[in-house]
Parts: sequence; structure tokens; C-alpha cells
Amino acid sequence: MLAFDEKEKCLFKHYKSVIESFTFDEYDVLGFLILIRRHLGGKHPYIREFADLIAHRSRNQGMVMDAIAAAIDNAYETEGGSKSIKGYYGIQESAWRKDVEGMLSTFGITYTEQTILDFSLCVYSITQYTQYEYCRKNGSHYKGAIELFQSSTDELCLCTTEGKRDSLYVCFAKMGRYRFNKMFPAGHIQTAVETFREEETLHLRTTQGEVII
Repeated sequence: MLAFDEKEKCLFKHYKSVIESFTFDEYDVLGFLILIRRHLGGKHPYIREFADLIAHRSRNQGMVMDAIAAAIDNAYETEGGSKSIKGYYGIQESAWRKDVEGMLSTFGITYTEQTILDFSLCVYSITQYTQYEYCRKNGSHYKGAIELFQSSTDELCLCTTEGKRDSLYVCFAKMGRYRFNKMFPAGHIQTAVETFREEETLHLRTTQGEVII
């Protein structure tokens, strides 16, 4: 089992069990990612990106920080006639899925399509409101955060923003399809959320108890 010590083996046994039995929620995923983080090495870069972020909730480097800095440096200018921001590179859903599947396989965890959707929902929920800030030696200052959005095509989106009143929101990653019970104005989920389970079904709700998914 990779290079787990005896205590890590005990912890991993729990997380493997709850993932395979569909009894996990974001609190399990939080602990699981922190546990496996040092064992990822150079593999599974997207999992590592979020494991590092989740462990600290504030970062000054990484893929998301690079994307925020690129958007600011390029004044949110788009490439040609597209909606893509120059230099802003997010995570494609296909690449994210491949990384999650690869990570689960690496750790010997049996999974299905529902595992991928549920795991992703947990990661997205945990990532809400995480912060980014970096100052270069030349004095350039970059600051941003991640917020959650719903798309019109039933996807949940991680969007970066500088957090100012007039700041733009740029989609860094999206995952779907989810069945939304509630749609927020402009799709912006402006209240804290958490995952929970009813039997084996994972849901997303506001901290006031309103079910979103």
C-alpha cells in the first residue's frame, strides 16, 4: 500500500471503506486528501492542486493562482473572438475525470461514475471561498478567490474573482451533470454550502439547510 505508515494504513482503510460504500461526504474527502497528499508525488497534478489548497485554504502559488495572475496581467482580454481569457488555463472536465480515476486506481479504490460525480461535488464544496494572494518582486500584487456558480446546462462551476465590487468571474473548472433543486440569481451561489447524504445519495445544501442538489 504505497508508503503508508501503520497509522496512515488505519486511516486509509476508513476512507477507502466510506468511498466504496457511498457513505462519504466532503468531511471525509477533506481528511482523505490531506492523508494522501504527501504520497501523490508528481502524479495526479489536479488532485495535488486541490489537496494543497484544501490543506491550507489560502495559497500563493499553483494552477489557480497562475490563472488569476494571468487574467489580471492581461486585463481580462479574450483570445480572438472566443470567450477564453488570454493566459488563463483552467481544468477541462475530461482531464479532471481522468485524474480522479487515475488517483482512485493508484490507491486501489473501486469506483463508478457516481463516485466521480460525488467526489467532485465534495471537492468543489470544500473549495468554496478559498483565497489566493501573491506579490512579485516588481511590486505586482495579485489577489483572488474561488466562488461557486451553477451553469444553465446543470454544471457546477468553480469561478475565480478578484473579489471587488466590479470584479469579473472566470470559470476555472466545471463538473456535471447535477440536478439542481434551486437556481440562484445569475447562477451565483453566494452562501456557504456543504454536502450531506440521505441514504446513499449525496446532496448539496446551504448552511441554512436549503437543498441545492
